[in-house]
Amino acid sequence: MKKYFFTALSSIIIISTLLAFTSTTAISEIENINISSVEELDSLSDFSFALFSDNQGASPFDNIQMSRMNSWMKKSNVNFVIGIGDHLMQQDDRNFLSYILRDSWWYKNFYPTIADAENAYFGKSQGDKYSGGALLKLMQFKTRKDIALRENSSEYYAVRKVNGYTIHIITLHFPDQPANDSAFSEDSKRFMTNTINSIVKTEKDIIIVNAHSRYGFWIDNLNVQQRETLMNKADLVLSGTTHYFEKYLLDAKYSNKKVPLIINCGSPTNARFGAHNGYVQINFLAKEKSLIAQYVNLDNSKRSLASAKETFVKHLNGKVKRAVFATPRIS
Repeated sequence: MKKYFFTALSSIIIISTLLAFTSTTAISEIENINISSVEELDSLSDFSFALFSDNQGASPFDNIQMSRMNSWMKKSNVNFVIGIGDHLMQQDDRNFLSYILRDSWWYKNFYPTIADAENAYFGKSQGDKYSGGALLKLMQFKTRKDIALRENSSEYYAVRKVNGYTIHIITLHFPDQPANDSAFSEDSKRFMTNTINSIVKTEKDIIIVNAHSRYGFWIDNLNVQQRETLMNKADLVLSGTTHYFEKYLLDAKYSNKKVPLIINCGSPTNARFGAHNGYVQINFLAKEKSLIAQYVNLDNSKRSLASAKETFVKHLNGKVKRAVFATPRIS
């Protein structure tokens, strides 16, 4: 029988952890997870999936970090992987496109976001909106029963069922270019809100909404009503483009409400601003109704639990908290 407990932190652990990643994090926003290894977390999880962004054409064929990510996802029995854009590059020596079209697991279980790099690869430029949708055509998204592909061929609503749970994936087109408001159209925002509103959310539903974005955070591009719709029902809100993993904070009015975990997914191959290369591993524990999110360090030669500053817990229909594993890793 699975045994997994969230327990209160001792005062010593709280103090040392707070000093490591922030001096302002409230004690009530930290959760201790009584798990000490990735193998234990994998064994206790009901299912798992992965998130990544901005690999810029690199594949497991030609990049060590991508090879590690591919291997580690298999070891942790990841059910599917969501990409947040800029997965292709025009250089001929990068093989990600050929890899995902030839590898049966990736072809069936990869949900990419169309961004500026995809537009440039298939179209005239990064600002050639929707041209990157050719990738989804190659992956036969139009004919897949679990995916509703929009007429622009770059946005879709996918439904993935895993172990009695339904994961809703709403993917929007918000590339870096063009450098004006048309990059994230009102039509895309309506598609998002209409799709979210159409979902009758139960304790067995997980809603994920993703867009690449221009500056790494796209919530501020929504009006009040759109933002409220997203905040009230989404569990994960994802972005890319900065190549830097971080969790975004919301206005104080959301501090005591159920909110989604809002993160930038970093980059497995081209990390910036002093960050390490990585991807996001999501492990779901049904008994606790919680999603554990870690930014996995791909610069390490061995897979290990993420540090305290890169681990979060999202309780379904509840709050988001920082997480510290049984043996805290604070560096």
